[in-house]
This record gives sequence, structure tokens and C-alpha cells, in this order.
Amino acid sequence: MRKIDPRKIIAVLVATFIAIGSLAACGTATSKPKTASEVYAAYLKTDHDNSVVTGDMTLTAGVGALQLSLDTTLDLQLNGGAAHGTIAAKSGGSSMELYSVEQDGKRLVYYKGIPIDLSALGLDLSGLTNDQWYVAESDAADINANIADAASVLDESIFIEAAFEENDGTYTVTINGASLAKRVAAALATENDTAEAIASREELVNNILKDANVVLTFDDSCRLTSVYMAPVTASVPVDASLATNLDVTMGLDLKVSGYGTVGAIEVPAEVVSAAVPTEETPIPALGNAA
Repeated sequence: MRKIDPRKIIAVLVATFIAIGSLAACGTATSKPKTASEVYAAYLKTDHDNSVVTGDMTLTAGVGALQLSLDTTLDLQLNGGAAHGTIAAKSGGSSMELYSVEQDGKRLVYYKGIPIDLSALGLDLSGLTNDQWYVAESDAADINANIADAASVLDESIFIEAAFEENDGTYTVTINGASLAKRVAAALATENDTAEAIASREELVNNILKDANVVLTFDDSCRLTSVYMAPVTASVPVDASLATNLDVTMGLDLKVSGYGTVGAIEVPAEVVSAAVPTEETPIPALGNAA
């Protein structure tokens, strides 16, 4: 087994979750879909930037002392590329309130509260406090590119392979773990990869995700109503010479509602004036550190 940087695998697992979560919106279908790919096509044609997303996310991954835990609950309002809401650790402790807005070509993430430790992604948030507002500024084009790269894991082809079921005017699409694993492995690729490296990576990622089926439900207007992945656990070798294993547990349970009800999201003046600039944000793919 070729050595694979576990930080890269963890980062892509996080990106995959963001990609799945980014589906959390839809509008009105123009015709009744008959396949999973037709549901996806209808979704793409609709207005999907105004909704409320709530639920739980579980992602723990680590190799020895390198550990990441994203066991959190989410309550987010989304409108036109802006977001406002809270993220809280399931185990208790602090929660984080955040605003994410685009302004003058920049993506600004304002946040208060550090509920999770992201040192496994190379983020050092140890100097920040829970009672202070911070703001991280990034180039909006770069952030949009990061999100697009993550979303590419869930492209049209994965829906062609997905299972489809209709029940009383609602639709269920199930993406199997093998299809998901193939695309996550591709997202980890580099231009210098050998055939051996590609095969080794595909085997490793498949062992993690092979049982991680993602179930999407849509209403009769092709609006996404839930995203569910039952928790799965895997322990896979990343470096045979060191007998090193990557231990992963991941699961997702999101509900989507309130389409068209979220008003304009603006950062309060008192938050803007109080915020201290920082180079890192605890929101992967939405700030400098992504």
C-alpha cells in the first residue's frame, strides 16, 4: 500500500460533505422526472439559493495524534450565496454563529465561537476566543472554485448510476458508496500520479466509502427535502511500512425547508465593527485556509 497523506483524504471527505450539503436547495420542476438523472437535471434548472438547512453531521477521522471531529448540528439560512446560522458541537460546549457574504469580489466569513478542533486540516485556531467576533477575508473567485471542485464529486454521471424511486409524487435518489468513492478518489488525483498510485488510492477510498450510501429525497416540485447517509465506520491502512491505519466514521442527516422564505442576509453593523481580522476560518472551503 502506497503511503497517502491522510490530511488530503480528510480534506476531500470534508469537501465531499460540503458538496452533498450544497445540494440543499431546489425550485420547481418543469416536468415529472422518471429517473435519477432527470431529477438532477430538473434541480439544475431551478432557483436553489433560498432555503433553511438543519440537521446533524458526523465526521471523525484520524491517524494517531492527527484527529478531526466534525460531530456537529447545523441550523443555516441560505439566500443568494450568503449564509447565516449556527454550528454547534454535538458533545456540548460552545456553538458558533456565522455570517458568510460576498462583497466587492471578496468572500467574508464572520464568526464567533469555536465549537470544533480543525488542527487536522492544518488550521490553528488555538489563539481565538469564544466571545469575540472574527472575520476571514478571501478572494470570492477562489472560494467559488473550491466549492465547484467539491461539487464535481457529485456530477451528472453519478446520478445516471443512482437508484431512483417514486412514491406518491415524491422522489428518492440513492447514490451508492462505490460510485461516491470513485469520484472522491479522482478528486485526490495529482498530475504526477503513477498507475500504482491511482490503484492504491482507489482501493483505500473505496474501503472507506463502499457502504456510505447517500439518500436524497425530493418533493413533487423537485425541491430537495432531505439528505441522509447512515453512519459508517472504517479502518484502512495508509502506510504499510509503518502499519498506520486511518480510522473514519461518517454520517449525515440534513433537512431542507423554507424555500423562498429567507430574507436578505446582511451582517449587522455591530458585528462588522467588532470583528477582528484573522487569516483562518473554521468553515472549510469558505475561507483562506480552504
